Amino acid sequence: MANDFFLDELKKGPEHWNAWVRKWIEDERQRAGHDGEADWGFSEQKKAAIDLSQADLEEAHLEGAVLRRAHLEGADLSRAHLKHAVLEEAHLESADLESAQLEGAHLVGVHLEGAHLERAHLEGAHLERAHLEGAHLVGAHLEGAHLYDAHLAGVNLINAHLVGADLWGAHLEGALLVGAHLEGAHLTRANLEGADLFDANLEGTDLSGTMNIEFDNNRINGTRFTAHPDKYGTSSIKQLLLSRSGLQLSPYDDKWSLLRRNYTGSKMVLIWLALIAFVVPRIITGLWLYILSSGNHIVQGVTAMEIDPHVRADFSLAWSQWVAQHQQTRVIFVFLGLTEITVTSVLWAALTLSLMVYTAIRFWLTLQVSPLRDAETRSNRTPAKNNYDGLYRWHQRIAWILVLSVILAIWNLLLLMRWMWTTTVWVF
Repeated sequence: MANDFFLDELKKGPEHWNAWVRKWIEDERQRAGHDGEADWGFSEQKKAAIDLSQADLEEAHLEGAVLRRAHLEGADLSRAHLKHAVLEEAHLESADLESAQLEGAHLVGVHLEGAHLERAHLEGAHLERAHLEGAHLVGAHLEGAHLYDAHLAGVNLINAHLVGADLWGAHLEGALLVGAHLEGAHLTRANLEGADLFDANLEGTDLSGTMNIEFDNNRINGTRFTAHPDKYGTSSIKQLLLSRSGLQLSPYDDKWSLLRRNYTGSKMVLIWLALIAFVVPRIITGLWLYILSSGNHIVQGVTAMEIDPHVRADFSLAWSQWVAQHQQTRVIFVFLGLTEITVTSVLWAALTLSLMVYTAIRFWLTLQVSPLRDAETRSNRTPAKNNYDGLYRWHQRIAWILVLSVILAIWNLLLLMRWMWTTTVWVF
């Protein structure tokens, strides 16, 4: 409970309080044998803390009051006037600050865990390194507030006003930012892992270096994004390879930006051209084999030619043997390179199949992403999370297929190099 000794002095007004509390701290220091100017941390160190916990200060006028490191746990400060008040490192856990006037207040390092700040006015307030975990700030006004490196995990900021706020390096893991106004805010290096940003306004927001953001029907006109997110802040080759392959999302990238960046028509054309260059020779070989082995017109044509009968007979016999050998060979086996079952042919067949599956799924993903990207371009609004979350899971699946294809290609290349080396040694 609040100490009436302090509460009575505080209720006499902020000017009286500031002068009185400074003198009180100096007296405390002298009694303890300390010299020098008043130290606002001294009272707490000597167990003579300014105790205003659970105090009833509803609608109190405390503009400019110095309450540094004061204990106001559970205090009722609803609709209190605390403009430019100094509450640095104060303890306001579970305090009621609903609709409180805290414009320009100094709240550096303050403890507001679980506090109620619904519709509170904190415009221009200094909340650097403040602890607001689990606090309730529904509809709060934080325009131009300084929240550098603030701890906002699990905070409720539904419909909060954060226009122009400085949230550099803020910890917003699991925060509720539904419908929040973040126009022109600075979120560089902020961590938004698990944060709900549904319908939040991000127009003109600086998101360069923002970590683990997930867009969800957000307005993004004039928003600044991270350039080369897969490289930004990457500390190792392993992280870069994982993010580039799609197996692991870079902390500075997001699912939707990755999809809209990777699944474009131009990239799809290049992949189709690469696949065609790989499979067309096999298609031609398979069709040619099918044509040659499907009839006797070639033998009939050779028979009608005026050539040596022995040559004609040898050709007819060789052709008959060739047809007998290949007539049962299916075109699909030729296409896959499985005319005979060997380790090399099986690996080539696996490579061909994996590339075909990868290209087919990628083509489907491009068809799904394109209309979402076009809608975003027209409306300057990102798609809803549930419209692209499933597509991202498919992106991860084909990333594994691509990795498999790369492994098979390297293995086939090694076998080819081994064969070339063996052949060269045999010839020379």
